[in-house]
Amino acid sequence: TLYFSRFTAAVAGKYLAIAQISYETTNTLDAKRYIVGIAKNGTVISKGRILASGNAQYLSTLCADLASLAAGDYLDVRTYHDTGTGALMAKEEPNVYLTVFKVA
Repeated sequence: TLYFSRFTAAVAGKYLAIAQISYETTNTLDAKRYIVGIAKNGTVISKGRILASGNAQYLSTLCADLASLAAGDYLDVRTYHDTGTGALMAKEEPNVYLTVFKVA
């Protein structure tokens, strides 16, 4: 599990959070899972996943959630894969991101 891209709310409200993770792969990917999650104050509140098959160079998964945050609450992104050693996160933008909008 990897943690990064933390957002801390300055004011209370409803926030739309969108996260994406992309992986660069070199393996055969049959039945391998790639998961991205959004966590609020350390607890995962939303997950997106892809079950890969065949061969691919890049795989992306994303998730979104509408979260009620108090001032000081934070959101972060977490990711997991079960491929062993054949997948690397694509670290450059726009392949890895957390975008947060205050909507109410």
